[in-house]
Amino acid sequence: MYIDARFRPPYGSFIEGFYAKEKWQAREKFADEFGLALAPSFYEASMDLCLAEMKEVGIGLAVAAPRRGWGIGNEDLPKLLADYPTQFIGMATLVPTDLETALVELQEYVIDGPCTGIYMEPAHDTAQEKMTIDDERLYPIYQKCVEEGIPISYGYGGFIGTDFIWQKPEGLLKVVKDFPDLRLNLNHAGFPYVLETCHIAYRNRNLFLSPDLYSFHAPGSQDYIEAANHLLSQSIVFGSAYPLVDFRLGVRIYEQSIRPEVLDNIMCGNAKRFLGIEA
Repeated sequence: MYIDARFRPPYGSFIEGFYAKEKWQAREKFADEFGLALAPSFYEASMDLCLAEMKEVGIGLAVAAPRRGWGIGNEDLPKLLADYPTQFIGMATLVPTDLETALVELQEYVIDGPCTGIYMEPAHDTAQEKMTIDDERLYPIYQKCVEEGIPISYGYGGFIGTDFIWQKPEGLLKVVKDFPDLRLNLNHAGFPYVLETCHIAYRNRNLFLSPDLYSFHAPGSQDYIEAANHLLSQSIVFGSAYPLVDFRLGVRIYEQSIRPEVLDNIMCGNAKRFLGIEA
């Protein structure tokens, strides 16, 4: 069984945020820039077709995380997880500029609710007041997640943030030193600081990297693949960024690029360790 660690299913508010017809042309251009395409399930916004495509390539579990910056909140997550309890894991999205509300939602959706962890991208979806990863206003959330054993998926790299300050490796290094027991998975894996981010992950085994789009034909993609094959075979986590690309193509790229000896780690085992679910 494979696990896709970055997945937005055609369900509820995800549909308007990701699948709306007026966004098709932009989505097609974006996928083409990465040498990929969009899935048939994208055009139909069909859960049934999406699940069939998942089965086709062996994805048995996908991690669904809303994005507040794209107008998608947590309200649909409990219903999604109730309707598809064996196919999806939920990561509740938090906006940490409002710490009190963020901690309330952490309690409601994760500690007392059906979600496994949280998702944040404070350099992106809090545009009124962006925050770097080592902003001390985030520290109460990190501390709560360490105390409760809650994993954090964090948008870190690529187009998240308007300039390079938001994914500079110095801030990341400070956080993993200050919270060595924090299970943290970086979506976009710090791109374009590929080598620096990989080195920090090599030194900190509770830091996981999900390059997703940036392992598909992007500059530096071969460095992520090389890391997955060797130094970071315990740390790289497969994620497709569906529906922005066809996850079936992403799976095939990994199957063709990753050594058979470590493929299960990259496609499943590392995600299980990050998420804290049973092997």
